[in-house]
Formats: sequence, structure tokens, C-alpha cells
Amino acid sequence: MKTLNPLTIGDTYSIQKKIEWEDTTLHYGSGGTETLLSTARLSDLMIETCVQFLDTPLVEGFVSLGSQFEVEHIKPSIQGSVVSIKASLVHKAQYQYDFKVEAFDEFGLIASGFHRRVIAPYKGVINVAEKRCFANIQE
Repeated sequence: MKTLNPLTIGDTYSIQKKIEWEDTTLHYGSGGTETLLSTARLSDLMIETCVQFLDTPLVEGFVSLGSQFEVEHIKPSIQGSVVSIKASLVHKAQYQYDFKVEAFDEFGLIASGFHRRVIAPYKGVINVAEKRCFANIQE
């Protein structure tokens, strides 16, 4: 039988992104200074790293869904910096995958967090969502 995902505890995956204006607090509408990396965008990048890590070798017909996310944005980073995001698989139980996620710029650690993803059949997820939606519309 083919496994849903061949990842093992301790595996890591990284991405890099140069911080552009679209990644800043001003663009995300949180004010502050126009050159700082937004926590919302940083969170997006951290989740995106885990998605790419888990979904790349995923068996056809299955998707991963985020079920929990936590981040501590420790240090500011400015536009023009290159941010590296590293996801490490720390726990795996049947369909559940837990990641430690860290973000660094050229000067050191800027954020750390936790992200849990669950693997499920795509058609099953869509069916549940549609039933839930249509049940609420008919009420």
C-alpha cells in the first residue's frame, strides 16, 4: 500500500523570499511603518512553507488542510531583507503532521511557531463543506 506521505520526523524544508512592499505592514493595512515585514505576511509564508513541504509528495486525490497555527514574531525585518523560512516535521500520527517553523533574516531569528496540517481525501473535504453550506442556506 502506498503511504499518504513519505516524510519522516526530522525532515526539513526551506524557502526564501525577498521582502517587497507587498509584504509590509502598510500594504496589509496594519499601519506602523511602511518598510516592516507584516506579521500577517510572515504567517502566510510560514504556512506556505509547510504546505509546499507536505503537499509536494502527497498521493493524488488527497489534500492537506491547516488545523492549527501559532507564531511569535520576535524581531522586525525590513523591506529588502531576504527571509528564510524553515519547517521541520516534529510529529506525525496517521493523518496529522506537526511542524516547527522558524523564520530568519540576514541578522538572525525573527519568528518561531507551530503549524499542524491534516491529510484528507479532496472529494471528502468538498462534500463535507458543501453539505455544511447547503444545510445552513436551507434553514
